[in-house]
Amino acid sequence: MRIREAAVYAVNIPFKQSFVHALAERNHSESVFVCLRGAEHLSASESVSGWGEALPRDYVSGETQQHCCDLITQTLPLLYDQEFHSLTAIRDWCDAFEQRHPDNLCARAALELALLDLFGRINGRPLLTLLSAHEGVDNSGCQPTSVQYSAPISDLDTAELDVFLQRMQAFSIPAIKLKAGSNLQRVRDQLSLIRRYYPLADIRIDANGAWQEHTVADVSELLNEFNVSALEQPLLSDQVELLGDYYERFKDCSRAAIILDESVRSRAQVSELISSGAADCLNIKISKVGGLFNALEIRRMAKAAGIQTQLGANVGESTLITAAGLLFAVLSGDLRYHEGAAGNLLLTEDIASEPLMFDQRLQIPRERLMERPGLGVDVDDQIIKRWSCRKRG
Repeated sequence: MRIREAAVYAVNIPFKQSFVHALAERNHSESVFVCLRGAEHLSASESVSGWGEALPRDYVSGETQQHCCDLITQTLPLLYDQEFHSLTAIRDWCDAFEQRHPDNLCARAALELALLDLFGRINGRPLLTLLSAHEGVDNSGCQPTSVQYSAPISDLDTAELDVFLQRMQAFSIPAIKLKAGSNLQRVRDQLSLIRRYYPLADIRIDANGAWQEHTVADVSELLNEFNVSALEQPLLSDQVELLGDYYERFKDCSRAAIILDESVRSRAQVSELISSGAADCLNIKISKVGGLFNALEIRRMAKAAGIQTQLGANVGESTLITAAGLLFAVLSGDLRYHEGAAGNLLLTEDIASEPLMFDQRLQIPRERLMERPGLGVDVDDQIIKRWSCRKRG
């Protein structure tokens, strides 16, 4: 496979409503898309396109949309000199990129997904088939037939939350993730209302690091009162010893699981987290960790240590990275939770002619990954261009 042309887009698709959590309030996607056009060999008469997506978040990794676009644009000339005859060649090139730019995992993710999508399309095969063989995954029936997603709830006041919960009644919801703020009384009021609508649902809270001023006793009392199953990222710290100490003190008071998200980025960082014993579960976001290969490796590392993993999502993901997340979930087969796939329930307009999003049971069937080659997403480049604030390449 040879790359002939490439383009990078900074895209801001508006949301139908703002989404609020402790670290940010968002009203548009703030995404980066990469389009690679290539063919099996240089003499081929026709080219096909492969697409990648990432959502840089400066408060997580320090990456911004502009910096991500700039770095990818600078990197594109290196792609034109490469031949990619296998998935291993793609992984090796992306690993080399990460070695040169270890703090730019979103840029790696966008490039890797575009390369994988293009490779699948040129070979006329879905990535699920190709990656199952590459990763040694039995494709004969051990993988789930569908993936069950969770319902995300923004940090809303109780009046807004009540309206939102009424709208949610159109869906069958087994699991809920509340994006909480720092005020525990506000969270208590939110949980009370959510439990009124969903007395049996699996509820977890994402504090986004905003609870470091609260005592473990107060946090545990709140979680135990409403039978909350998990607490995600109660404090932000790059010091794994602090995270490990919090985990030990928390477990003395609560049965809820501790999930880490913002702390889960590179494979080296994950190795430190695993050694510290700071979590029961790691939140793996395709964009944040640098793509599918890193996501699969982190999941393997965690599983070997007896730690669960889940599929995470950045607010505003399009169908493209939803497909990558679904692929990761099916290849893994044992993730604790699955997030994302809201599509045009949140986005004013998705980028695909046929958006990939969960149904009324918050599920997506595995077969969606087998309908077309590559990631299986037919990107409408006119939508990309409509919401693009800049194009490079």
